[in-house]
Amino acid sequence: MGGNNKSKWLGVGAVTLTAIAAAYVYVGVDLAPHVEYTPEMTEVPAIDTVPAPPSAYGIPLDGFVLEQGLVPSGASFGGLLGPHGISALTLDSLVKLAAPVFDV
Repeated sequence: MGGNNKSKWLGVGAVTLTAIAAAYVYVGVDLAPHVEYTPEMTEVPAIDTVPAPPSAYGIPLDGFVLEQGLVPSGASFGGLLGPHGISALTLDSLVKLAAPVFDV
C-alpha cells in the first residue's frame, strides 16, 4: 500500500505542477498576436502663404480700381457708370442681376 500512496502523491504533485505551470503561462505569458507599433498620424494644418486679395463688401478687388465719392441727390445708376464706358446693355444686365438683392 505504501507504493500505491507514493504514486498517488506523485500523481497529485504532477497535476499540481502542471496547474501551476498552466496558471503561469495564462497570467505571465502574452499569447496575443504581435502588433507592430505605428505612431498615430496627426494632421498638421496647412498654412496659407498667399495673402488674400483686398476686398470691399465681399468683392475681391484684385484687378479692379476702387473709386470712392458721394452720390449726388437724384443721380442715376447709368449716370454714375456711363462716364466710365459702361454700355446701356451692360447697365440693364447689372440692374437685373442686382434686383433680387437691392433696388438699384
